[in-house]
Amino acid sequence: MEPFKSLDIPIILDTSSNNLVEDFFKPVLTTAIRYDRGVGYFTSGWLRINSIGLSKFAENGGYARWITSPILSKEDWEALLSGEQAREDIISKTLLQQNIPDLKEGLEKNTLSTLSWLIADEILNFKIALPHNLLEHGEFHDKFGIFYDAYGDSISFSGSYNDSIKGMINYESIKVFKSWLPEFTSLVNSEQERFNNLWENKDPNLQVFDLPTAAKEEIIKFRSGSRPYKPSKSSGPNVFNIKITKPKLPEYIELRDYQKDAIQAWIDNDYQGIFEMATGTGKTITALAASIYLFNELSHLAIIIACPLQHLVVQWNKEAEKFGYFPKNAFDSKLKWFDEINNKIMAFNHRDMDNLCITTTYDTFVSDSFQETMNRIDGPLLLIGDEVHHLGSEKRQSQLPDHVGFRLGLSATPTRWYDEKGTQRILNYFGDIIFEFPLSNAISEGYLTPYYYYPKLVELSEVEIIQYDLLSKKLADL
Repeated sequence: MEPFKSLDIPIILDTSSNNLVEDFFKPVLTTAIRYDRGVGYFTSGWLRINSIGLSKFAENGGYARWITSPILSKEDWEALLSGEQAREDIISKTLLQQNIPDLKEGLEKNTLSTLSWLIADEILNFKIALPHNLLEHGEFHDKFGIFYDAYGDSISFSGSYNDSIKGMINYESIKVFKSWLPEFTSLVNSEQERFNNLWENKDPNLQVFDLPTAAKEEIIKFRSGSRPYKPSKSSGPNVFNIKITKPKLPEYIELRDYQKDAIQAWIDNDYQGIFEMATGTGKTITALAASIYLFNELSHLAIIIACPLQHLVVQWNKEAEKFGYFPKNAFDSKLKWFDEINNKIMAFNHRDMDNLCITTTYDTFVSDSFQETMNRIDGPLLLIGDEVHHLGSEKRQSQLPDHVGFRLGLSATPTRWYDEKGTQRILNYFGDIIFEFPLSNAISEGYLTPYYYYPKLVELSEVEIIQYDLLSKKLADL
């Protein structure tokens, strides 16, 4: 996949001098993995004339969001509703698709049905904008968009162009802004923030609504019998490269009594709380076994396991696989995980897979890109925080998502030294310490080998004390 930087896109394009499809939308869609668009007037005809770019966009694992006005044709409106409803009832057919027609052909021959399928698979997502308060009785008349590539760059554009066939025969123009050019970076960032605020309904003078649902009989007549586009190239034998399995406790593992007690305490506390368990007593196995109990209760569960360091993520992956999970790493550059994880989330949301497991570091977990990705999960969500005392810093705590319904913190030492506020932040989010199994119990009950501990005191020089204080403050912020 080529980066945006390889494209020769003019800064200004108009319909008299340029073909906006060939000169702008086609090359950018072909290279993009995401598209956000706010537009006053949308018709499905725009999809038809951009069929080539959209087919490649879909194969890239692309994800697009449209905000538009409620001024739509009856046919387009019904197609939007058809796709929204299809998210709920196409699941049984997804894995049975053998011959998936090409998106380009589908858009050209049956645009409305194809639009419905694109919405059903969350390639396209629509919301309706209606002005109110200071803009009461007005219309949503904006026209701007932002494309994202897989290399961290963005292209925003704005102008008079609407998403319609007529927009190609009117005199229209757009201005293009590239994030990697210093003079445009702040402008592109502002447009990204503005769109996100609109999408999340944060503008006080604009109401943004999800598509309403309609009666099933009205939807069915607009839907075809197969998904009219090719799956992502990364797909395997089924559309989302899913390994169909149900997680379970490995047969060779017999939980110890204290592990069973910990799990029961978590269940009794509405699946929230912290396990304070000594190192070596099996916190990882206890937490994964707890997740199996929750999965068996719900039959549909997404799990995010967050750790302070990458090597711990790798260790968790190995253990999670033994329980029947297929964890996907998310750390370092988002280019390494963004596409695959978003595809898996899409499949989980469609119920093509009944469990989803993502492992990540705390640094990645609190990043904006991961938080936005996590917010797309539509279903029961469990967060397991390993060495949870690392999450007590003010910066990390501010990024802990409220919508996670099930929470489990793990640590041999959940209380942060000399940081009562940080400790309280952890307790406020994960819940109280609901089970304790300290080192003394682990040794006295024969689970850990006894040992002798000989502390050796070392006096610090004045310079070392100053350095120690500085390092301690840095650690407190982690």
